[in-house]
Amino acid sequence: IQEDTGFWQEIISGSERERAEKAREKYRKKCVGAAGTGQDILQFDNPVFVGHKTASSVSMKVPGGLDRKIRTYAKNHRISCETLLFGAAATEISACGGKEGILIGRSVLNRTHRQLDQLGMYTNTQAVPIRAGDRKVSEFLKDIAAELMAGLRTAGYSFSEWKQDAELDGELFDLVISYRNRRFLPRMEHARIGELFDGFLEIPLRLNWNEDETETEAELLYSVDGWRAEEAELFLERLFHILDQMTGGRTDAGEESLYISDIDLLCGTDRKIRAQMKGKPWKYTVSVPELFLASMRARPDETVIRDEEGKLTGREILSEYVSAVGFLERILPENRQARGGAGHPCLVGLAVPRDRHYPVLMLAVMTAGAGVLPVDEQAGEEWRKELEKYCCFIVNGENKEAVLSSEGRSPEEAELLAKRIRGADIAYGIPTSGTTGKPKIALNTQEGLACRLEWMTALSGEGGRYLQKAAKTFDVSVWEMLLPLTDGGTLYVVPEEKKADVEYLTEKMRSERITKVHFVPSVLQSFLRYSMRQKTELPDLEYLFSSGEELTAGMAEKTAELFPEAEIWNLYGPAECAIDVSAFPYSFSEKAAESVPIGTAVPGTGLYVLDAGNREVLPGCTGEICIAGKQTGAGYLR
Repeated sequence: IQEDTGFWQEIISGSERERAEKAREKYRKKCVGAAGTGQDILQFDNPVFVGHKTASSVSMKVPGGLDRKIRTYAKNHRISCETLLFGAAATEISACGGKEGILIGRSVLNRTHRQLDQLGMYTNTQAVPIRAGDRKVSEFLKDIAAELMAGLRTAGYSFSEWKQDAELDGELFDLVISYRNRRFLPRMEHARIGELFDGFLEIPLRLNWNEDETETEAELLYSVDGWRAEEAELFLERLFHILDQMTGGRTDAGEESLYISDIDLLCGTDRKIRAQMKGKPWKYTVSVPELFLASMRARPDETVIRDEEGKLTGREILSEYVSAVGFLERILPENRQARGGAGHPCLVGLAVPRDRHYPVLMLAVMTAGAGVLPVDEQAGEEWRKELEKYCCFIVNGENKEAVLSSEGRSPEEAELLAKRIRGADIAYGIPTSGTTGKPKIALNTQEGLACRLEWMTALSGEGGRYLQKAAKTFDVSVWEMLLPLTDGGTLYVVPEEKKADVEYLTEKMRSERITKVHFVPSVLQSFLRYSMRQKTELPDLEYLFSSGEELTAGMAEKTAELFPEAEIWNLYGPAECAIDVSAFPYSFSEKAAESVPIGTAVPGTGLYVLDAGNREVLPGCTGEICIAGKQTGAGYLR
């Protein structure tokens, strides 16, 4: 069987060809219009799904009970089973794309009863425009039945001619349905009817609905570049679920009063997927400074932070911390009043380079009741002044030493201050990327930061040796600096000018025996190339985290190949949330299509994919990510 092939049209007799020409003219007037353009049909254009030519397939037996319900419903309502199939498919695609106008392709055989014993047949694709919307299912199906009947009368009008007459080009369909009632195929005593599939598909999806006397099989051909096998199986499972309700099952509405909006689009697998997108419950009980104090007291003589200039033990860190807390506590009340009073978020700008003292300053600022605002010393003067006007105080190169060595609080007094920190207090502000215009300062809370640090400790275990290399204006730097100080780990701070030097980074990872490291994919790419050339071995590496950019499947696969003992995690989160809100563990045995997924929600967080009307889309469908829960930020600094 070949589509739109003139050879098979020659089997049609002259009289039938004449009728086909009349049908073509009638169909052209209906679908193309007197003006000879396809503008009317373009409202159904713009397919929801993505597809390319390479394809694969999945097959499912239609459950026996559902198969009988479909046939019984069709008989009782004087419609075809094909009508129900088009109605269910249009309902599913409409829900995925958030659009009422759906254009579905239909395969029809132009073959008369007198030609049933001939070997060849002509297969044509017709465009079936369907409007979903919130209407009665019975009326919806009647309209589809009329559309399909009109198509049968014009089966001789080929799809190629229709596209040409309508002046349409490109991909028009999300789905083509081929309904095959095998009872009407030629009977062969010593052979069976089969179909050749060459592995190519011109559309995202093609559904072959093969109905026999006693059972029905659904075969879905799908584009492998836009779909995975489990997604194709989910499409079929959801289709069965919709058909079950359309034919009178599992809905509270009566058969005649059932509206499309009454149909529950979520099948069993959909519900499991949505459950995964909502992280486990999490409750704020202890502040980040409290976790830090407990960790430092437990290891006073252990070296905790190192950089190229020196090191700090737990005792030395506590000494600097209580000094900075005392200094800031004395100066902030007066400056807070000058900056707009208690209603204005109190921020302390850190206009000093990243080094072994920087994490200590961050924790002291939070304990003193303020939020940290990193100020890039290399940024333009205008942007620095913009940031500085929002700060109650700025730590810079001139006063840094005085802040860290002034008369301070006792550790016990500092702990009392740490216990007074509320979950809604601002922990830090971070500049956004500025992709939508001028960068803004996104504010994040103590509760969100504590949630972020605690779930990562639960993920990778307590302790470990961390490499801190992210720029301080990139929110990854927040967990890189604070997590080792709260979970019993140690930290090596990389100089700013070396943060993308893969030769330097590799040497430090080896000499410091780093166990946990983060790379943005662009730097990871350079790191992998260097590691391949140098045949780098990092036997101590246990976790490699990536975020900030798209992580391709190729990069993840090469990372797993070079460092087989390390777990690879792809993380995602915007600046407007407390760093990362989703996580995905890459497995070398799992082949991703092009990029590694961003994963599922972390504890305390919910992820929702919404359409343009802020309605949650079906799993596997495209929409905009909406984030809720503990790690959502407090908005922008205004």
